[in-house]
Amino acid sequence: MEGLDITEQEYRALEDRISYSLLSSVDRDKQDALTKVFIPTIPTKYGILTESILFGDYMEEDYYIFEGVAPTDKLKLACDTIFPNLSKEFTLEEHKVAIVSIIKGQAEPIDYYAKKDPEWIAEKIIKETSGYWDELVKADGKITIDNELLNKANDASHTLKTHDFTSDIFNKDTFGNVEKFSQVKLTFEYLSRDFKAMLDWLIIDHDNKVIKPYDLKTGGKTAEEFEASFFHWRYDIQGLLYTMAIRKLRDDKYAGYEIEPFRFVFISRNDVYRPLVWRMSDKQMAATLTGFTRRNKNYKGVQELIGDLDYYRKNQNLDYAKDVYDNNGEMLIDNEIIINV
Repeated sequence: MEGLDITEQEYRALEDRISYSLLSSVDRDKQDALTKVFIPTIPTKYGILTESILFGDYMEEDYYIFEGVAPTDKLKLACDTIFPNLSKEFTLEEHKVAIVSIIKGQAEPIDYYAKKDPEWIAEKIIKETSGYWDELVKADGKITIDNELLNKANDASHTLKTHDFTSDIFNKDTFGNVEKFSQVKLTFEYLSRDFKAMLDWLIIDHDNKVIKPYDLKTGGKTAEEFEASFFHWRYDIQGLLYTMAIRKLRDDKYAGYEIEPFRFVFISRNDVYRPLVWRMSDKQMAATLTGFTRRNKNYKGVQELIGDLDYYRKNQNLDYAKDVYDNNGEMLIDNEIIINV
């Protein structure tokens, strides 16, 4: 199949191209999208593990298994956040001043406690994550996981290959002239901008001339609750951009093939035996392009978000989001209300 013949690291290095993750970050993080640093959380580690096992890309040497008593997820995330900024030659206690400085300069994801005093938070991190810190030093840059997470990812992968709802998608055994591909890397243009897309799973049925795109999603909620995550994380943008990429692939290499609606396959790390498949509609695709309102909440479309991205790239170090400057610092309090009579 014709896609980009590059590694995932090389794909992510194509920073001049717009990705779904960047555009959705512009929607959520506004002016901070261009400087936001990716920190692997428990959910993202579970997703990475499940995908790598499912697609046959799992490499044991990429991971470090933490076998001690782990801190809470929040404290673990705090430690993961500060770790890259500190020298590995010193203990957490010796880094206290630097930790306080980091906490003061970063509202998320460290400052999530009700008590906001950085000194108090630093003391809690030092007291309760010293063992985990030592394990991070031993990991030497590898992704830290524990056996429980690895077992869940293995179980989830097995479920996806065998469950009635998903086995036809992810089972690599095929009948007829059908091909299945994972981690398909594509590029395309839209509105004179360069984009990139990496599809989790792509099925090309040559007998029926059909292209079927899928993306695997994982999380902590049940499969039935995925719709809320779909709109919160703006997966609609992903579905639209990836469909655009597939259209270019189709036009270049598979003329006359039909592209099926984009589908998301969700499996929870807290229920690894019950996946669900969620399908995007043509109506949602069109709405995502121009913007829409759902349950009294406005969602910017891809076209407007591209304009916001252009603005943030041109204007660095802003104190506010573009909408604030557009309104000269005066914002309207939500008036989507129903007046009782």
